[in-house]
Parts: sequence; C-alpha cells; structure tokens
Amino acid sequence: MPTRESFANDNHAHKEYGLGVRRFMPATVAEQFANHLRAEILAGMFGETLPGVRKLAEEAGVSARTAVAAVAQLEHEGFLDTAETGRAHRIAIPAHLSGVSLKIGISHYGSEDLENPRLLRITRALEELGHRVQFSRKSLGELKMDAGRVAKRVARERADAWIVQAGSREVVEWFSKQSFPAFAMFGVMSGIDIAGGSARKIPAMRATVKRLVELGHRRIVMVTRREKREPAPELFERTFLDELEAHCIETGSYNLPDWGDDPTLMGGRLERLFRYTPPTAMLVIEKEIFLAVQHHLARMGIHAPKHISLVADDFDPCFEWMRPKVTHFDWDETVLLRGMIAWVRDVARGRKNRRKVFSDAVLVEGETIGPVKR
Repeated sequence: MPTRESFANDNHAHKEYGLGVRRFMPATVAEQFANHLRAEILAGMFGETLPGVRKLAEEAGVSARTAVAAVAQLEHEGFLDTAETGRAHRIAIPAHLSGVSLKIGISHYGSEDLENPRLLRITRALEELGHRVQFSRKSLGELKMDAGRVAKRVARERADAWIVQAGSREVVEWFSKQSFPAFAMFGVMSGIDIAGGSARKIPAMRATVKRLVELGHRRIVMVTRREKREPAPELFERTFLDELEAHCIETGSYNLPDWGDDPTLMGGRLERLFRYTPPTAMLVIEKEIFLAVQHHLARMGIHAPKHISLVADDFDPCFEWMRPKVTHFDWDETVLLRGMIAWVRDVARGRKNRRKVFSDAVLVEGETIGPVKR
C-alpha cells in the first residue's frame, strides 16, 4: 500500500525535474468496466467462459462499444484467451495471480538459438505470465537428435512442461508419449498427437518452384537438414520433389544434397556440388544456413542473381540491410505465440491441450532470383 511518504517523494521527484505534481487521470467508462469484470473473474463468478459482449453490456447497462473495449483490455492483460469468430472468450487467469507458476524447459535445436530473437520473445512472454523458463544445457544438435539421449537430458533437467524446437520425428514422438505436457515448435509434427505451432510453408514453396520454372530454372536444389531428408524425405521435402516432377523435372538425391550438416563441411560439399552439375537455383531452409550458403558461394565467386537464384524459407532482420534484397518466405509469428500462450495457460489449469496452430507463409520476391544465365 503506498504511503503518504512515498507519494510525497514521488511528487518531489516530479517537481525536481520540472514536471510538477502528476496529473490525476480519471478512468474511462471502459476501464472502469474492465476493472469490474476483472474482479468478477478473480472471484470466480463466470466459470470457464465469459458471457458474450451483448449480454455483458445489457446486464451492466453500458454500451456495446464500452463492453468491447473492456473485453479487449482484459484480453491484452492475459485474463482472456483470444476468441475465435463466433465463440466465447475462455477465461485464463495469469499465473502470477492464480498462484500457478510452471517451470518450462526448452529443448532448442542449436546453440545459436540461445540468441534467437523469436525464442527470446517467447521466453519473455512466458515470464511475463509468471512462469520460469530454462533452456536445456544440451541442444538437440549436440544430442544428435537421439531420443534416448534427449530422454536422459530431460530426466536430469526436470520441468513441468517442455517446448521442443525443430525436433525430428523420433524426438517429437518421444515428447508426445511422456506424462508431462509438451509443445512442438516447428520441426516434424504431422501425424503426431502433440500440441504445436509452425508456419505453413508448402504453399510458399510451391509458389517458389513455379516462379523459378517460369524463369527457366531446371536444376533446383533444396538445402535442408539431414533429419528432414533421411531415412526418407519429410512432408515439406517430399512435396518439393513432387512439385518439381509436376513441372516435368526429374528428381533424385541431387535435389536434396548431403551438405554434411556441419559448418566445417559445408564449403567443401558445396564446391563438389557445383563442380559437375551446378544448380541454377537453391531454396535454403533456415536463415542461418542461408547466410552460410551465401557466404560460401561468394567465396567461390558465385553471386545471386548473376550466377544463381537464392531463396530463404524465413525472414531475418539482417535481410533489411542486404542488397540485393533477399527473396524469402514471410509469416505472422504472433499466431504461434498466441497458440503457445494458450497451451501454457491450459497446462497451468490442468487442462489437456493438443491443438496445433499454423501461420500461412507467403513468398516475398526480392532481388536474389532471376532468369537462368545461358
């Protein structure tokens, strides 16, 4: 409870910096109604869902616009899940108010992901809800995507729930069968009973292949991780091959080359690939790998779009600084964040949540693709 002394000190500070006594800001009707609804929610008056906006407005004697603004404020504060069209808002009290704080482990793909802006935003959002987040001390890459080694690591680093990033089918299936809740972020999750979220990139990939074929390309290669290629191509990679064949392009291991999956091997593997049947276009999965491919090709005197067309399957802020502008996929990451927060809230309330959320990616054509150079 603020004291008279604290108010006096605060006002003294405002006067010292020439601000004077802080102005009294009366609450709007919408803010007052939001305060009323918040108190009712905490008192358990509504159960699991909030009544519709029209009913709330009628019972409280306020306008529909006021009710909409109040509900939007509570949604922003985390007291309500974002409602789908035509459905009621589900009540989700933030962890720091409900007293339920989870320890959430993140099994990340590689050490570079410890500085991944998207993961850091997710971590911050979960911590703002009152949960503790910890990254595994060993990444999935360091554990060689071995489910047995992952199991031992998870047993050592106990958590109430786990987020697994870009896991292989074997690893994601293992997480889906455990007693603790798990959320698959990217990676392989089709056909697996697990909550998850990702970008739906197949339409953007098809648009990419179509555009490259229009530009005269026939030798089109995708650079992707080994777990997506072996022992058999996963859905995205398999669809890529199917799309090439739909354009009468014969496919094989050439289109999904073995680049070593190791930073120290990439340069040599790329030189071998370009020595005999050089690709005229490359779709590179993961922005970090894209930057590495672009770097190694430049060392070989190969530049886009003069000698080759390059496409990245994701966006990175550094692309804004690059010329020529990088052709890439783009998608709304807030869809993933909302899905993950809804999953965490359900876990905190003891509810099962196996829903998957997807954001549709689109092809953003930049300046790194062009016609085949004959």
